[in-house]
Amino acid sequence: MKIQRSIIKGRTLEVVKLVAEGLTSFEIGQRMDIKENTVNSHRQTAMRLLRVNNAKDLVKVAIQEGLLTIDKK
Repeated sequence: MKIQRSIIKGRTLEVVKLVAEGLTSFEIGQRMDIKENTVNSHRQTAMRLLRVNNAKDLVKVAIQEGLLTIDKK
């Protein structure tokens, strides 16, 4: 399954990146200065576009598709 990378962008991609960092919807909302419901909407959009059902798979597929990179420390 290959996803078109340009399909997820902007605020939705930013939410995915923050989910990958382990932040809660509330924390993401505070960091991005948006409501928690808006965060959840962005997350649901990303999950639908990547055809996954949970945050763990969202991050996994985002990495596999090159939308996220893993920082090696």
